Amino acid sequence: MDKLDVYRQNIDKIDKEMVQLFEERMKNAQNIGEYKQKHNLPVLNAGREKVVIEKAAANLRDKNLAPYVEDFFVNMMRISRKYQADNAQNGKKIAYYGVEGSFTYEAVLQYAKNLPSFETVGCATTEEVFRLLLNDGADMAVIPFENSTTGAVVDVYDLLYKYNFYIAGEMFLKVSQHLMAKKGVKKEDIKTVYSHPQAISQCKKFIEFNGYDAIPYLNTALSAKFVSESERSDVAAIAGASAAKIYNLEILSANINTDLDNYTKFIVLSKKAANDENADKVSAVISVDDKAGMLYNVIKIFKDEDINLTKIESRPDHKNPFEYMFFIDFEGNVNDDRIKNAIEKLKNQTKAFKYLGNYKRRSLQP
Repeated sequence: MDKLDVYRQNIDKIDKEMVQLFEERMKNAQNIGEYKQKHNLPVLNAGREKVVIEKAAANLRDKNLAPYVEDFFVNMMRISRKYQADNAQNGKKIAYYGVEGSFTYEAVLQYAKNLPSFETVGCATTEEVFRLLLNDGADMAVIPFENSTTGAVVDVYDLLYKYNFYIAGEMFLKVSQHLMAKKGVKKEDIKTVYSHPQAISQCKKFIEFNGYDAIPYLNTALSAKFVSESERSDVAAIAGASAAKIYNLEILSANINTDLDNYTKFIVLSKKAANDENADKVSAVISVDDKAGMLYNVIKIFKDEDINLTKIESRPDHKNPFEYMFFIDFEGNVNDDRIKNAIEKLKNQTKAFKYLGNYKRRSLQP
């Protein structure tokens, strides 16, 4: 028996012991999941997971293995969370566009930390998220809606008008973009960068300064995955730090977005309209006849009712060429008389009115 066979036999023995320990760990994870469900605690406890990883790394004799044991435990705890959610009686399925490591996935985790249990469902396109929700493949969805640097995610506006869903909440996530490549690749070797078009736009000055060719890709995390699997040594991705960790890439330049105060607003979608007494923001879509003063009449409704109109954004009406829909946000709760009056006037004075939801307004997260 040569040395290779001996090594393989050793690994087989270790794997058998690991499977037994894994099974025991998952049983304990299920017990923890049942306890959390009973006491209305979130599945994800980021602080606890950080402590577990630090303890595991401290037990290493070979400290060079620290980043590998971190990856190992991050994935194992992700599997544990999924196992807890799969076995929970009231686990929520949350659809999102992309894969783990994307900014949208981070927003999902931020939203879901207040849920007793949850399961994430990644989708290949934004419309697939909407279709999944439509066909009861998910209980809710989290999608990017607007960026503080590059503005609205326009295809989401169109899908909101197309599908009959409601906005149940919103959240803000600070977005820091990083240049990353396979380990051993140097910054001066890079010729081409891949990322989502919005990320490319957010990092335009950095890309131009370095003379890179920018290739739009599906999303930031998938860009990182593509680069990690590429055989080329002159390509890089622009994505978040979590994507670098998941796809084993090295960050060559950090915080490369032009605007360092770069936030993305995400919205939570549901098939049912919420009726929250604490809600203080209303979203809707309207269209008006193409006549003088029609849009002014809409704005005047809010002045007359003393309601703060916080946003009005136009989008082409695909059913009527060169006509427009207007997405509006305004302050208030739909149970208040002023808001009821305003909505009734809007219905009477517009060509079309579509209610999108009443939810709690959020402030920027530090």
